[in-house]
Amino acid sequence: REEIATRNRDLPEAELEQLSRQIATAALRFFMVKATTNRVIAFDLDEALNFEGESGPYLQYSAVRALNIKRRLAEAGLPTEIDADSLSALSADVWADDLWDLVLSVALIPQRVEMAGETLELSILARHALELAQKFHAIYHRHPILQETDEALRTARLAATLVFLRGLGALTDLLGIPLPEKM
Repeated sequence: REEIATRNRDLPEAELEQLSRQIATAALRFFMVKATTNRVIAFDLDEALNFEGESGPYLQYSAVRALNIKRRLAEAGLPTEIDADSLSALSADVWADDLWDLVLSVALIPQRVEMAGETLELSILARHALELAQKFHAIYHRHPILQETDEALRTARLAATLVFLRGLGALTDLLGIPLPEKM
């Protein structure tokens, strides 16, 4: 709560309280499920709250970053959603390998969910969510969307971002991790 308040001085008290609860919930829940069931867990508050490590707040930050892309596109008067016709009109050359890799990783979610259910190992879901977030962050730095002037490239990058956001949302829902609108 104190850290959020120092970064967002204009945040109303009710929003500050809600956001701090969402981040704390994510930190605790992710920390508890990221380890396999046969490991002893030594809870480390600093590690759990880290926005850049293997943590629930890192997952939240990834989703917020994707939501911010959509918000900034809307502010610039650019599309924030993609219809099937626009997507099918894209040529294969606008899809960089890492964009395809992210989309493929999202497509593997049902398989991971089945595996987690069969083995009662929630760490499978936590690790997959973390992998998605890491891939998205790498793409975010390599393939800017808002600054892209080529509409086809921007559309492919936005499509990958939207797929990521839906996939991460599905995994965090299963893990009981809330995704805030901003951080």
